[in-house]
Amino acid sequence: MSAFETGLERILYWEGGTSNHAADPGGLTICGIASHVYPQDVQAMRTMPPEQQRAHAAGIYRRDYWDRIQGDQLERIAGEALAVEVFDFAVNAGIGRAAIVLQKLINCLGGFGSRWAPLTQDGQVGVETLTALGKAVSAKFKPILAPAYRSERADFYLELGAGTPKNQFLRGWLRRTFDLREGQ
Repeated sequence: MSAFETGLERILYWEGGTSNHAADPGGLTICGIASHVYPQDVQAMRTMPPEQQRAHAAGIYRRDYWDRIQGDQLERIAGEALAVEVFDFAVNAGIGRAAIVLQKLINCLGGFGSRWAPLTQDGQVGVETLTALGKAVSAKFKPILAPAYRSERADFYLELGAGTPKNQFLRGWLRRTFDLREGQ
């Protein structure tokens, strides 16, 4: 199974089915595809059988998330674990946020310029981010990249949920971050 497929399976576990939670600004959501962002797709998905919904969602996730975070390059440079983490976070919190967390992590590991030039946290996974990631891997940081990224995700959700109405989603966000499925 490719990293995309592994990530997609994880995303569809957490995003699968149909939801229309009043506190979710995405509105009606099918397999994680929100009507607020993809109104025509969600309308079409309403009449599809579940397997076709999943296939339709997979196309959107590949085109609009995996490809935009350079998922294939992330996997090639740093391995499946990090690529899946960045992919899942991009789907849940946005591509820009996922990229900024990655750039922040790379900057921290780089000693804010002592090991490699610090990145501008611009929310884009581009050549500079991928090059710096390669330097982090060469500096033997590969085993900690995915766990450290997961930790940064958790911090983001804890800050987002602190004392706000979004706190009702905090347990789910943290379970998703650490991929704690039912029975675990």
